[in-house]
Amino acid sequence: MLNWEARQLLAAWRAAKGDREVPQRAGIDPVSLGAALPAVFLLDSLSADQLRIRLAGSPLCALYGRELRGSNFLEFWRGDCRRTVRALIPNLLAMPAAGILDTRVELLSGPAIDMSVFLLPLADDQGEPTLLIGTANPGPRILSSGDAPVVRQMLRGIRLLDPDQPGPAAAEDTGAPGILLRFPHRRPTLVG
Repeated sequence: MLNWEARQLLAAWRAAKGDREVPQRAGIDPVSLGAALPAVFLLDSLSADQLRIRLAGSPLCALYGRELRGSNFLEFWRGDCRRTVRALIPNLLAMPAAGILDTRVELLSGPAIDMSVFLLPLADDQGEPTLLIGTANPGPRILSSGDAPVVRQMLRGIRLLDPDQPGPAAAEDTGAPGILLRFPHRRPTLVG
């Protein structure tokens, strides 16, 4: 099931898309995202190893304990998780497809948090799908100002969805079109 922020982003993405395969970045109206905007981030696919964060909401920066703009999205993953995410990105851009990364993050202090990362492709100013817009939501747990930042992040599963098909918000629960990949429990990997 897509969380509320991801559903808001998907609705804005579909509205901006029109007849195109992928909407252009300029077509996404931040106002249409409303209260979901703080959970939104934008990625620029510069190369296979460089997925630069162009912008990220303040709550996401607080979760990681630093400004995320300019960081490489791939640096938050290690080992097999990084290789999997690295291989996923060009597929999301080429299909186009929506990706849901089921993630577990551990804080320096406090319990681990399950987080859903939702990604959708966007076209750049030349019309090429080189960008991804996404949301990251640590679930119902609200981080307090005393929580320490993320120190470990682990990929627990990936779901690929056709963003044009009705009902992808419930794909996991209803068997709507989509691919579900689950990974066995692994030791979390260091963020950096």
